[in-house]
Amino acid sequence: MNNFPKPANEQERLNALAEYEILQSLSEQEYDRIAELAAVICEVPVAFIALVSAEELWFKGKTDSALCKIQQAYSFCRYTILEDRYLEIPDTVHDEHFENLDANAEEQIIRFYGGYPIMDPKGYALGTISVIDHKPGSLSSSQRQALKLLAEEVMILILQRRQQKESETGSAFTEKQLRPERLAASDRKFRSFFENSQGVMFTHDLKGNFLSVNSAGATTLGYTVAEISGMRLLDIIPP
Repeated sequence: MNNFPKPANEQERLNALAEYEILQSLSEQEYDRIAELAAVICEVPVAFIALVSAEELWFKGKTDSALCKIQQAYSFCRYTILEDRYLEIPDTVHDEHFENLDANAEEQIIRFYGGYPIMDPKGYALGTISVIDHKPGSLSSSQRQALKLLAEEVMILILQRRQQKESETGSAFTEKQLRPERLAASDRKFRSFFENSQGVMFTHDLKGNFLSVNSAGATTLGYTVAEISGMRLLDIIPP
């Protein structure tokens, strides 16, 4: 699995991924639900959230039917993390990069792939949120936008997970003890990233009810922050 292109900042990307301490972590319901929502919105049977290490994928969230071939998925995700934009392969058997990949497989072969990189605040691609089908396909512009929003939501969950871990253990990445002011600075950094992002940033509970949204996101969606606080995901992202 080493014959794939790598981002120019690959080593820094891998260092950043390691610092989040999320590789090899257990599957969590929040990530599974985002994957399920991606599958519903994009009208595909399989969706997954994967972290991309140097050698493999680590599925952090996936639909129950995500039984795709690991090598195929790894190939697509390696290309997705090359740039901060949507990657779509309408039919893999007619794409020069993938036409010979598992060509003899008759079951579970991936024909359609669409994915967004999961970008951290420093611009490192930690992984992807991806949708696949076993027949050729394409996403509409609204489906692509929804997938982008879900990729940003995944990054918020990862940041929140790191903050919670730091709070519980009292440790930072390079220190055994995390001073109170360092924890406060980390909290301010996260809140600043959330509120000042020019993209749509939001959090929600397990039922899809909005908990928070940034100002730019509310404006982009055509609502005020107060209006969105009483809404659900499916109210603004129709299936």
